Amino acid sequence: MKVYKFGGASVRNAEGVKNLAHIVEGEDSLFIIVSAMGKTTNALERVFGHMQNGRKEEANEEIKQIQAYHAEIIDELWGEHTDINEVTLLFGQLRNIVNDIVYRSTDAELWYDTIVAFGELISTTIISKYLNHIGTRNRWIDMRTTLLTNQRHKDANVDIKASKHRLRAAIENTGVGVFVGQGFIAIAAVIFGKFKPQGALLGCMLFGMCTGLKVILGTSSPISAQLISMIPYVVTIIVLILFVGKSHVPAANGKPYVKSK
Repeated sequence: MKVYKFGGASVRNAEGVKNLAHIVEGEDSLFIIVSAMGKTTNALERVFGHMQNGRKEEANEEIKQIQAYHAEIIDELWGEHTDINEVTLLFGQLRNIVNDIVYRSTDAELWYDTIVAFGELISTTIISKYLNHIGTRNRWIDMRTTLLTNQRHKDANVDIKASKHRLRAAIENTGVGVFVGQGFIAIAAVIFGKFKPQGALLGCMLFGMCTGLKVILGTSSPISAQLISMIPYVVTIIVLILFVGKSHVPAANGKPYVKSK
């Protein structure tokens, strides 16, 4: 089975989603991994920040803007105003979390992970629905039910053996050959790892630690929340400065993939 990974920038608008559809057209035995569309992850981090500080009105306004952004993409893809029930339900679940949960600082990692994950859930739902709409039969996979971890949230390690069985059960005997699931990508981690899997793994661990530090310190630190939120991005810039000239970049890197060429 082949795996195609699409970052958020590549599906930031309807044109990008249509390009994805063209790339995967005619493929079989394919797993498509997609990040949140555009800057949705950043917007969801702001939702979490408002939730941390009890600003429900601001959190709901941010969610409203996120929903409007995705609605515009959906309408352009279908060529008319279209409501996707599954997407509407996801935004409803997000609002319920913000409005109904009694937030405790000890649960920061739980709610950060829960809220930010909606970006990928929404993007993959839209893409899966659109692919089916244009005749590319596929099945949407909820990766939260297929990847089993031995711990939770920022300290989680994937149980490969157990997850393998779950993922296999989700894709076998389904009658389709294309699957759509959620994922994250960090080009800085790839550069840090010199475009090698082992190095990229170390890079992801570094950036994951920085993100976790942001969540933990953000609840009680006297340091400005805005400065703390900058930590992962500052580290990313430093890594790019130190390593970008020392990595051997693959020849096809940065070149748009055009099917049939």
